[in-house]
Formats: sequence, structure tokens, C-alpha cells
Amino acid sequence: MRLDQRDSYARSMETVVTDVEQDGDAVWVTLDTSVFYPTAGGQLHDVGMLLHAGGEARVVDVAVDKEAGGVVRHRVEGTQPGVGDAVRGEIDWDRRYRHMQRHSAQHLVSQAFLHVNAAFETRSVSLASPEVTIDFAGDPGDEDVTAAFALARGWAYDDLEIRAFEVDDADLGAYPLRRPPKVQGRIRLVQMGDVEIAACGGTHLARTAEMLPLLAVGRQRIRGDLTRVSFLAGWEAQALAQSLLEDVDALARSFSAGREDVPARVEALRSELQAVRFAHVRALSAWAEARVGGNAAQVNDGVLHLRVDAPEGTLVRDALAAMAEAASKLRPDVVTILGAVEEARATVLVQVGAERVRVDARTILKAALDVIEGRGGGKPDRAQGSGSDASQLDAALDAAARAAAEQVASARQDA
Repeated sequence: MRLDQRDSYARSMETVVTDVEQDGDAVWVTLDTSVFYPTAGGQLHDVGMLLHAGGEARVVDVAVDKEAGGVVRHRVEGTQPGVGDAVRGEIDWDRRYRHMQRHSAQHLVSQAFLHVNAAFETRSVSLASPEVTIDFAGDPGDEDVTAAFALARGWAYDDLEIRAFEVDDADLGAYPLRRPPKVQGRIRLVQMGDVEIAACGGTHLARTAEMLPLLAVGRQRIRGDLTRVSFLAGWEAQALAQSLLEDVDALARSFSAGREDVPARVEALRSELQAVRFAHVRALSAWAEARVGGNAAQVNDGVLHLRVDAPEGTLVRDALAAMAEAASKLRPDVVTILGAVEEARATVLVQVGAERVRVDARTILKAALDVIEGRGGGKPDRAQGSGSDASQLDAALDAAARAAAEQVASARQDA
């Protein structure tokens, strides 16, 4: 096994540079021995430093050269060492330990799901971010997730020993592997007490308690009939829990209440907000009906076009939609064209009354959009769009009114 696989807790090593290769702008260094873990098996590579007599180089990537017999290569930036130089390698331990916590926790969680239901096989894993994801077969539900994490936490609290060792592939039958290995020859196994054993080349903790706490944070169905479960472990789970606790405490203080009172206070605010929204919708509807009714005298050739100023605190899109609903209700015999300006953009909405057959709101809208350099769409009875030339809104409304009048007149002749 490599040094990083023999001792996941090794943070540094003294070694010698055996090769330096320039690949475009990238410089790759090969060492006589390395403590750096290369990207593999879903686990990201280590980063760190190579210190030498000429200076120091940052290790920014680590990879295995399979064509060269599994040689580990280190991409470096900074003052690069030369072949034969003695170097001291030092990994970023904080990053390494977080990766160990994620990876070890993933093993235990995958095993726990199998204990809940043998159909919950692990199909793929991502360890690239604090939020670890596992894609499971068998469609585990929320209750299954709860049961699996309760089981995994129990194993973690048992503080089981985690050990790595190698066996010949011919001897694998003696071990109850969670999944078959992907390589042949000498196989590295990772065992956690008597509950989990799997072929794996990654770095791992020494004891299961080091992965605590375990926080399940999500479940969703994805492609291929798989269910993706997300969780955090160890330091990263602790940081999230602490952050959420601080947020809840801050919210409680804003309510002048205790932490345990926050859910009830939030529910009360939600109910209050819903009541305010209902009242706002009713008021906006009344405002819109008054606006449509108050402009009845401006209907010309079956067309009404208005420039709308939304009430204070109301979004333009909500005001236009309310006006369109009011027009549809009060004037089914009219084509209503509405325009408004918000944040230097002009918006136009065309509402065709139910009695105006063979009149298409989309073609009327296009006449307006051509003027304000806009885009939009919709259905024959209602279409909406916006453009960047807000200074031309009045001209756009006039153009749409002419297009609507033509359609109304044509429809009358056809009738």
C-alpha cells in the first residue's frame, strides 16, 4: 500500500524528487514516496506544500498515472524542485481530515441502508463537497432515511475500530463484502468493527466516533429510478448545526421568546401574512375593477388602452394581471391593452374579451413590442411582453390599439 493508505493520519514525509515533467503550463513532480492522496473513488486529492532548499511549491493536484504503473504525480505551483532534490511534503491536514470523515461516514451510511432494506444498494457516491450524496436503488422513503441514520449513528457512537488491510483477490470469499471490488490482485479492504467491510483505496478515520455528528439533510428522486440522500459528517456537520442553532437563537431573540417558542411564532406570522395577502388581493381586485369601470368612456372601436401606475407596494405584474382579470370580467366585448413602466422597462399586456372572437392578443402584442424593442408571448386571449425602450411606451400602446381596431373591424365584417 501507498504511504497515504498505510497511515491516513500521516501529515508529512521526507522524500526525494524522482521526476519533473512539464505538461503545457502544468508542472508535475514525482516523489520517491508520497503522503499525498490522489483523486480516486469519489474522494478528492490532497493539497499542501513541498518544501525544499530552493524554496517551496504548492501542491494543487495529485493524480495516479495508471499508464506508468500507478505512479503518484503532484501538480505544483511556485518554486519547483529539481530531480534529486530532497523535499519535505506537508499535506493540508484540515482538508484531509474532513475528507476522511466524509468517506468513513459514507461507508457506514451505505451499510446502514442495506440493513434497513437489502434493496437499498449504493449506486454512486459524491464526496466532493461538505454535503455528501449517495444515490440509492430501491427508492428509500423518509422513514427509511430516518431509520438508516439512526442505525449509522448508533454504530458511530459504539466507537468501532476502523482498519485497512490487503488480501489476495483469491481470498475475498472469506469476507462479507458490501460490494465487489473493481480491481484484481492485491485488494485493500476497509473494515469497521463487525458491521461494515468493503474494498476501498481511500483514506479513513481510526474510529467511527470521529465521524460524529451525522446529519441527514436531504432526499430526492433523480434519474434512473434512483434516490439521492444527502448528509454531513464530523466537523462539517458540527459547523452546520452550530450555525443553525445561532440562527434560531437570533430569531428567538427577535421574537423576545425562547428557542422552543420559535415554531409557534413562525406559524403565527405565516397565518398573519396569509391573511394580509388575501386582503391585498381583494383590495387590488377592487382597485382594478374601479380603474376599468372608470375608463369605460375611453373605449374606441371596441378597444381600450391604458397606461397603468401600480398602487404603492404592488408589483407591476400583479397590477397588470388584476387589471386584465377585471377587464375580462367587466368588458368581455372589449380588447384591453395595458402598459406600465418598472425599472426602466416597459411592459404591455393585451386581454381579449370573450365576446371578441377571431381577435388574437399575440399579434396585437407584437405591434407594441416592435416599438419598445421587446419580447413576449402568450395565448390568443391574453399575451404579455416587455422591452427596453420604456420611453416609447405610449407609442407602443397606440400601435397596439391600431392593430386591435383593425382586427375588431375585420371580425365584424366577417360576421
